[in-house]
Amino acid sequence: MKIKMKSKRHLSTLLALALVLSTMMGTTAFAKESVTCEDAVVVEAEQTTAEARSIVGPDGNTYENLGTATRAYPIEALLRRTVTTSDGYHIVFYCPNNNKKDLVQGTLTASPVLGGLVEEFPFTNFGNEIRDIDLSNLSNNGPYILRVKAYVYGTSNKCDVYYRTYQTR
Repeated sequence: MKIKMKSKRHLSTLLALALVLSTMMGTTAFAKESVTCEDAVVVEAEQTTAEARSIVGPDGNTYENLGTATRAYPIEALLRRTVTTSDGYHIVFYCPNNNKKDLVQGTLTASPVLGGLVEEFPFTNFGNEIRDIDLSNLSNNGPYILRVKAYVYGTSNKCDVYYRTYQTR
């Protein structure tokens, strides 16, 4: 009986040690999470990789692909660039609507880093496929973090969302 108890204690100790080591290494030894490319995306607003798709919009400007929203997977993206009102910063969304079949409704959220009023800017591609959002009128002058959420409501159950940024100052 003592041998079995000792074995259980060793097994318990080894299990605890494995959990601690896997936590320290940043991985889990017992479960693997599968992540699809349509899950939350983190995008560098000023840097794009060779993998990023770009498109020229009907206004002649080049837009970077933020992602494809589907019924099952809305787009949730964090734009890592922080902006201030003095930057004269604009973000422009281009969402082709494919004759009103690929419809999307989204929100750009500007959260002040130092606390304050969180501001939201809605956009959709039903009436106009291009939406220019001027962030120079944010209430605080401090830095803001930008997040994008986009949901599909068109009959095709998908919509591509592209963006570009520019400054007026």
